[in-house]
Amino acid sequence: MTLFASGLPFVLQCRGPDRDAERQKPNVDLFRLIDHFEEVEFTETPLRGLLEDSEEEQTQLPPRFAELIENNIYRDGKNESSPHPFILKITKSPRPDSVRGLRTKNAILAPAPTTFSFSMRPAEKSTLDFGYGVILESVADRVGIFRFEIWVENLDTQSRTQIFNKELAPEFDKRHRRWLHRRLPLDELANQNLKFTFQTSVVGDPVPNTPICVWVNPTVVKRKPSRKRPNVLLISMDTLRADHLGCYGYSRDTSPYIDHIADEGVRFNWAISQAPYTLSSHMSLLTSLYPSFHKVNKLENNRLNPKITTLAEVLYNEGYRTWAITGGGQTSHSYGFAQGFETYIQYTSREHDVENKVEETTNFLRGEDDTSFFIFFHSYKTHAPYIPAPPYDKKFDPDYQGDITADLDTIDAINNGDIEISPEDLNHIISLYDGEIREADSALVPLFRHLKRKGLEENTLVIFTSDHGEEFGEHGDVARHSRTLFDELIRVPLIFRLPGVLPAGKVIEDQVQSIDILPTILDLVGAESERESFQGTSLASLMSEGGSTGISRYAFSEKLSSDPIFLRSLRSSENKHIFKDNRATEQVDHFFFDLRNDPTEQVSKQVDSRSVEEMRDRIAFLVEEGEIGEEVEIHKGIDQETWKALKELGYVK
Repeated sequence: MTLFASGLPFVLQCRGPDRDAERQKPNVDLFRLIDHFEEVEFTETPLRGLLEDSEEEQTQLPPRFAELIENNIYRDGKNESSPHPFILKITKSPRPDSVRGLRTKNAILAPAPTTFSFSMRPAEKSTLDFGYGVILESVADRVGIFRFEIWVENLDTQSRTQIFNKELAPEFDKRHRRWLHRRLPLDELANQNLKFTFQTSVVGDPVPNTPICVWVNPTVVKRKPSRKRPNVLLISMDTLRADHLGCYGYSRDTSPYIDHIADEGVRFNWAISQAPYTLSSHMSLLTSLYPSFHKVNKLENNRLNPKITTLAEVLYNEGYRTWAITGGGQTSHSYGFAQGFETYIQYTSREHDVENKVEETTNFLRGEDDTSFFIFFHSYKTHAPYIPAPPYDKKFDPDYQGDITADLDTIDAINNGDIEISPEDLNHIISLYDGEIREADSALVPLFRHLKRKGLEENTLVIFTSDHGEEFGEHGDVARHSRTLFDELIRVPLIFRLPGVLPAGKVIEDQVQSIDILPTILDLVGAESERESFQGTSLASLMSEGGSTGISRYAFSEKLSSDPIFLRSLRSSENKHIFKDNRATEQVDHFFFDLRNDPTEQVSKQVDSRSVEEMRDRIAFLVEEGEIGEEVEIHKGIDQETWKALKELGYVK
């Protein structure tokens, strides 16, 4: 596919509109334009792509547009080979000088002047929701006044009405240097055959650069007064050990509000993550696939194959608003985490991490109507370095007199043997970690209060979990993870709360896996999507009163990073097998732990060769099945924002 630029108007029709068919369109309760882009008709745009004219008569696309399209092109997850050039997944803010987080949004490229139209028949009580803005990559991009217009034509009466007209002047008004959002009621236009026309133009004199105007995810949605499907709020607190929460028996008062959520919901005592580090574990959480299958396991040149379906994509197709706010780094959009999300926000700063994300989330909720939403809320608050704010920095170790801190340099020096620490020093590091947990717990409270004030609490499914734990000397390292598959790293908290549907205060001892969360959510919200592509098992029946399990007795975890050592484990409630595969020497070592008599996994025992081979065959079956998948490389490497975040978290030097 080659794109070209020219000032001449043209008509781009991926599939010609049938006027008679348009008049017979049924009412639509939910119409996302990017899902129907083959029906869009372009009548004006400076981007003359997909033309059959000879290349000699065409002008190459300006480099900044070519780069924008190449870096941000929309992937629909099913048809990557032929994405539409006008649909982008914008992974940069239109206001790079002042945003707190990097936002990713589905957008339609409309460099002024652009005119496109589409036809549909809105149902009663519908609204047109959309965003608009100008991507500002330089000061020169601010020069000019840019007009955004929306017109509606009744195809039966031929009457035409303007329903939106806004001029942006980013050179003079700072408020115009960000995404702007509008919701227009369509009550007077319901049950009519309509043609919507979106236009961008430059007001007055020509501007030095062709303005990169965009329309953000135009959607016509019916407001539903009846009880809707449950909202979904999935919270992942990175690097949070289950056994450091009060509801899991911890002696310190680290988590009073999380404990309150557990009291009102169902708590799984033995939830096992699929990987000991953020990237692989979160991708397993959001795809319900083991790391060998989703293959997003390396920090460099790696991303999710768009053919794989994510939780956000499923809920998006079910009519949910999909919105995420994360810490970036190993949850960066660069790895494919934004797939299926209408908005994906990354915060690269740790300062006031949870507070800022809660504020951003409540702002999103203030603008929501009756449409069900899915929010993915991720925070690195409990990830090293541990620097809790007062009074949490001294809450659990107020009398410490030493000079050990929990910054990354100190942690590295401790683990490299350059600094020896006493039991008091180790307790201080753990106390700082616990202080981070308590600070995060307190910072989450306003979010849940807002849900209650808005009347959303009773119809919102809350899932609280983590991607992995942290090691504090149990097997050598301190304030680290990623390197082993012992329980301090792969046992994670897991709580479900849905008032009136799930029992309150129930504790389940059955071992479950993080990949079970996705199918469980789909069952609890009544999603109609197929489940065959997911490897997890729904826990819905297990949570109901008298429910049965049907859960595999083994949990499978993997460490498949860039180094030559692969680790794979099979864990039951009674024992754990760990296989260490050195791909450089082709040597495979086996470790067996009797969890009933050795719960901290200190002594590997010998077992009969038959048991070892049985476990090896189980793992080989999973791994070989995973070889069917395809690994997708990011040929241009990781973006600078992601690399910076990885460095601040200690993953790269």
